[in-house]
Amino acid sequence: MTPPVLDLPKEKKPYRFVIQEHIRGKSSHLDIRFEVNANLIGFTLDDPGRVGDPLRFRNDSDYSSKHKVLAQIKARQPKEWLTTKGIIEPGEVGATKFLPAKFKIPDKGMYEMGAQKPFLLEVFLKGSTYKG
Repeated sequence: MTPPVLDLPKEKKPYRFVIQEHIRGKSSHLDIRFEVNANLIGFTLDDPGRVGDPLRFRNDSDYSSKHKVLAQIKARQPKEWLTTKGIIEPGEVGATKFLPAKFKIPDKGMYEMGAQKPFLLEVFLKGSTYKG
């Protein structure tokens, strides 16, 4: 059974996506968010075992074959998160209670949904950096 957070878009057309570097306190990870119908679905992309060390995700097969990425489903989010960047003040959503957060957008663009199964979500990205 497919988790409800991964409902397919109602129309077969390109939708928007964003990849955001999310830095808060001493930790850093990537968030990938996909526009689906009235809101966003997404994943936190983290490097398991490297807490407190800024992540360096690279788009090359040599790096990816040696490093694993942990993907965790995020709660549904409003579409405003597609354009969130800059400083988030302490206590606000995305920051910690006492420290600010910073969002950077390394890539954004359109995507098309491919296969969707309980163990697999296939998307085809059409961004400025990530394609395919």
